[in-house]
Amino acid sequence: MIRNNNNYKEILKNLNNKLGKVNAVLANEYIKVYPETAEEHRDMQKFCREEKIEFYVIRPLSERPFKIVMKGLHRDTDIEEIKSELAIALPEIEILKLGQLKNVRTKSPMDIFMIELKKNGHENKIFELTHFMFLKIKIQNYRKSPGATQCWNCNMFNHSSANCGFQTRCLKCGEDHRTNQCPITTPQENPKCINCGATGHIASWRGCPLFPKIKPTKGQGVNYPKAQREFLASQYRRQENISYSMQTQKLIPRQVELNSRQESEFNPQTGSREIGHEKEFLGFLEGVKVILTIVFWNANGVRNRSADISNFLEEHSPDIFLIQETKLRPEINFSIPNYDVYRTDRPQRNNAPTQGGGTGILIKKSLPHHHIPTPQLHFVEATSISLNLTNKEPFTVTSIYIPPDTDPTLYTLDLETLIQLGPNPIICDDFNAQHQNWGSPINTTRGKELVRFTQVLGMEILAPPSPTRFGFNSATILDLAVIKDFILPFSIISLPELYSDHNPVKLTFQLKFTTLHNSVTTHTDWTKFQNYLKNQIDYRPLKINSNTDIEIAVEKFTKNLQNAHRFATKMVKKSTATYIHANIKDLIKTRNKTKKAWQTLRNPLIKTELNSIEKLIKKLDKNSRQKDQTEELEALNTEDGTLWRKAKIMRKKAQKIPALLGENGFAYSDSIKAKTIALSLEKQFSLNDLSHRESENEVKKSTENFSTLPLTNNQIDNLKYIQPSEVIKVIKNLNI
Repeated sequence: MIRNNNNYKEILKNLNNKLGKVNAVLANEYIKVYPETAEEHRDMQKFCREEKIEFYVIRPLSERPFKIVMKGLHRDTDIEEIKSELAIALPEIEILKLGQLKNVRTKSPMDIFMIELKKNGHENKIFELTHFMFLKIKIQNYRKSPGATQCWNCNMFNHSSANCGFQTRCLKCGEDHRTNQCPITTPQENPKCINCGATGHIASWRGCPLFPKIKPTKGQGVNYPKAQREFLASQYRRQENISYSMQTQKLIPRQVELNSRQESEFNPQTGSREIGHEKEFLGFLEGVKVILTIVFWNANGVRNRSADISNFLEEHSPDIFLIQETKLRPEINFSIPNYDVYRTDRPQRNNAPTQGGGTGILIKKSLPHHHIPTPQLHFVEATSISLNLTNKEPFTVTSIYIPPDTDPTLYTLDLETLIQLGPNPIICDDFNAQHQNWGSPINTTRGKELVRFTQVLGMEILAPPSPTRFGFNSATILDLAVIKDFILPFSIISLPELYSDHNPVKLTFQLKFTTLHNSVTTHTDWTKFQNYLKNQIDYRPLKINSNTDIEIAVEKFTKNLQNAHRFATKMVKKSTATYIHANIKDLIKTRNKTKKAWQTLRNPLIKTELNSIEKLIKKLDKNSRQKDQTEELEALNTEDGTLWRKAKIMRKKAQKIPALLGENGFAYSDSIKAKTIALSLEKQFSLNDLSHRESENEVKKSTENFSTLPLTNNQIDNLKYIQPSEVIKVIKNLNI
């Protein structure tokens, strides 16, 4: 690439005279020259350097180094020692360059080493290394960071210093030396950009007009990092600049807040909110919904985060909530009010504590459903349920997590197994797969395999228009939904809420169905009941002379009882939501706004602010839960039985009835389980067929031959009766 100056004709003429006919194309401010051979390519570079022509080189693929990273070595390992040990372990490879990567923020060296190898046909053998210098290591392909490449030599873009033929320019002062050799070591107040000439920023600032803008790939979400934004901390202000101690002083005691509620809405005897009219209650009891809402989210751990999750569920009220990377162990309890929880924890390996992984499904208790046992899987982790709506075909909903280190092609074998669990499969969550079909910036092997797999089986991949996973300097779409045999209208969005490197994804289907609410009960005022009976029922003796009079009297008495009960009874909705202090709710809202601001601006200062708010939420929630538990335990005593009731609840763990194996196979749903139990009981209590002709004939023959002569009455009276102990003794001596 030769800079397009006014004398470009003279340059091309000299190139043609020196090297013969040269193919050249105008490319904006550069002239792209195509050498036909590698030798011609090297001669052209030599000519440009001798004539002091500014250029940079786009090296052919065959001459580009093969870059990999080695992880697992100690960060203090000497570079030359690594080179010598690699030469001994793999003499076939040729090392061009070896360096140690540094942390972007702290500039401290990391335990990651980048190696450049020459492509000689043996470079892939380095992946065979699993142990090196007495340590277990991991070899991976080098992944270039997103964004434009800036040259360290000239500080222009789209090429590296190894391929640069421009004059050396310092980023700070613009003189003829590299930036690391500049005598200026302190930040300047008004630096001058050596690219655009403006003051106030340097050439590496992303807001520079000449800084290349990141062009999103086709189908890419709109919330990808915008390089042209000005990353100024003054654009963001904390909503409340207070310390942790000040925040804890603002906590309002729970009892004060409970007493501040209106008496008309809260019944202190039942602990419930009343619903005034029976018509409203009946409409609430059996409601008609037109949207089925499914939310799936990679939580990166759910332990001690039930308050945050409960607040999210209370705000969005999803019918089904799928979670990945729960990081739970079997002995850890996890429950959410109004939701049934099904989970599959990652099994322990070599008796070591479980690290990462795990899937779970939270589904509203009012929805008819049953759990589907997880089949044997080799590459993925999953939890499945069957949603059995009235007058609808069942839906098989699966929460899946594909670990990033699993095989990028064989995981589809487990996907095929999960698809066969039931009709209308909906498989959601973290696939760890990228493809441009759903807006990811690159195509990975796992993403290509997922596209091929869904096309072969006639399935559809649903993805939100914006990223679902945000790294330090990246954003992509990893959380997807795969459906089959669906013709329902849908919408899918990524929500900048909850705290994780993944956003929860909300998937809604337009589906009309009915649901029952189990959080509704009745409260009867028995004083009103008695007064109504006294005023409405005539207790004077009645003349009853026939069966018809009895039936009429009973019917009238029954009707009066029903009217009295209806008069004295109110429909109330039980308050089963998790109590979250208002102050914590406000902090959660602030946290969500901060997360959205960071995902849009990608300002490191906002990220720091986000982390501090999350830490404050965890501390306040922990203090609130400890305070509530302490008050509850201190209020227990043996006189009113509260201590024993609490102990019984803590000892007894509620468990879902697992699948039952009956004569007709496994029973998963409640109705089929009931039929299976009924058939089993019917079989157990049916009379056995005790008739056996051969045994009966043998006993009859023996008794008839016992005494050939008839016995007199005196002889019969003198016979000794058989004792039960004698029968038992005979049975014990039988060899049967």
